[in-house]
Amino acid sequence: MKLCFLYGGGAAAEGGSCRSGWITFPFIAVSAMGLGLAGSGWLANQIVYLIQEFNIKSIDAAQIWNVLMGSTYLFSVIVAIIADSYMGNFSVIYISSLLSLLGMVLYMLTATLDSLRPKHCEPTTTKTSAPCEGPSRAQFAVLYTAIALTSIGFGGSRFTIATMGADQFEHSTKDQALFFNWFFFIYYLSSTIGFTVIVYVEDNVSWGVGFGLCMAANLVGAVFFVLGRKCYRFVKPKGSPFAGLARVVVAACVKRKMVLSTESKDYYNFHEEFGEGSLEPMRATLTSRFRVTAARRDWRTGDEVADVLMAPKSCSHAVVAPQENLFLNRAALMTETDIISEVDRSVSNHWRLATVQHVEDLKILIKIFPLWTTNISLSISIGFMNSLVVLQALTMNRRISPNFKVPAGTLLVFTFISSAIALSLFDHFLLPLAQRIIIINKTPTPLQRIGFGHVMNIIGMAISALIESRRLSIVRSQHVVGQSISVVPMSALWLLVPLGVIGFGEAFHFPGQVALYYHEFPRSLRSTATAMSSLVIALGFYLSTVALDMVRKITKWLPNDINHGRVDKVFWVLVVPQPQDRPDAALQAPQPLLGHVP
Repeated sequence: MKLCFLYGGGAAAEGGSCRSGWITFPFIAVSAMGLGLAGSGWLANQIVYLIQEFNIKSIDAAQIWNVLMGSTYLFSVIVAIIADSYMGNFSVIYISSLLSLLGMVLYMLTATLDSLRPKHCEPTTTKTSAPCEGPSRAQFAVLYTAIALTSIGFGGSRFTIATMGADQFEHSTKDQALFFNWFFFIYYLSSTIGFTVIVYVEDNVSWGVGFGLCMAANLVGAVFFVLGRKCYRFVKPKGSPFAGLARVVVAACVKRKMVLSTESKDYYNFHEEFGEGSLEPMRATLTSRFRVTAARRDWRTGDEVADVLMAPKSCSHAVVAPQENLFLNRAALMTETDIISEVDRSVSNHWRLATVQHVEDLKILIKIFPLWTTNISLSISIGFMNSLVVLQALTMNRRISPNFKVPAGTLLVFTFISSAIALSLFDHFLLPLAQRIIIINKTPTPLQRIGFGHVMNIIGMAISALIESRRLSIVRSQHVVGQSISVVPMSALWLLVPLGVIGFGEAFHFPGQVALYYHEFPRSLRSTATAMSSLVIALGFYLSTVALDMVRKITKWLPNDINHGRVDKVFWVLVVPQPQDRPDAALQAPQPLLGHVP
């Protein structure tokens, strides 16, 4: 039996019939297209499905959708860590695609079998009409099982398949860059088709046919992914990088009463070149080998600066910074009981002694945390925006011709379109224009891009508030305040304006976050650094669910029928920017153990 590539790399099979590289691209491309099409077609119209087919109240449906979105992004992070640490990308993608397929089967059954959903109920036109019957416990159980399976499945395969594809071009950065360009093109193309074609089928043909198309696309993607198994290159998982960080916290707590030493020889320094379990004590004094020889770009100013945490490759020692987070330094402080053999200097208990590098890695994460939290507020407002826009569209005129009505869920695709346009124009038009106007030759730093994205997000929320104020004024002028579920004679195309602004801002703050996390995260966590953006989005959707519930309990702004509410006030609250105490200051590099290095 021939193996194409062994775990961790290896030679191609004889004859060259099996190999990594571009021969794997058709399998990965079709898989990404099928899974992306199924995921977007399922996700885009969930609020409408819950309201129309399960008789769930509009705000409740919006909250469920936010939880669903948050779970999809959260599982993409969790599964990426599992893939990198334990199972590998192939196994994770295979299992995830099967889970999402099972979820889509359940969704199709809920749409086609009357026993799995409540009786159909026409929207009420007066307050005195009898309320619609909600789902039973059994129907809710089937629905939530389907939601859980699809969230885990699509979240697990969404970005892991990109990593799997990049692994096929490990020795060519040019091919990797080209692959990522094609992958994101396929990702946005499949999302656009899902948000338009699949949603149109769900609204105008039947939910069963729409979910059936999603199931078929999922099946095709899973089958094509498995068909390329003999040609893939597999990368062996290297274990969880977070285990070392956990050891820092545990070891620091165990040694919390110990007195710190100013001698570098008293701290444990481990590098992979010495092998697992070995010990390399730090030198008693810092030699000239600790002079700064590496430089990096300061992501706050864009200038090249020396990096005091970096040392030449020949140097196998790290440096502890005592002036920041002194408590954590105790984790790397050696004692006599930490070493069980004077011959090989092996460690008796890794949960009592952490490496200096792991201590520094945890400190860097602590420094990034303030900036990371400011981006969560951005995601909260976007979570509000996406769910409330669908509810607004359901109460507005969505016809663009006598025979065609735009599905409410399709409007969200305009965010993708505006982001794609902004990204394509940025390097070739917007940046040169800004440089000529401001007379600055520097490329915007990731922090500047994130800041500009915040500004555009605030503008988008303000525009949404103004549009909603206009919609409510029409509701009052048309004397439909006493009615329920009424369509306001105002075009839903007005909602494309704030969606376009939000998408334009996303083209700046999302790539800025990815670049910032990638360059500021510890090297040992570099593979999972980009997943932090997904974690920010997940927390944003979860917290927006909590915020929706709080607003509904404290105020009367979000009733079941938003024609009787004040959604405009909700948007005005989101306009208020979150306080930011210069989070970039937290990214300053720490000082060496024994002071300035000569």
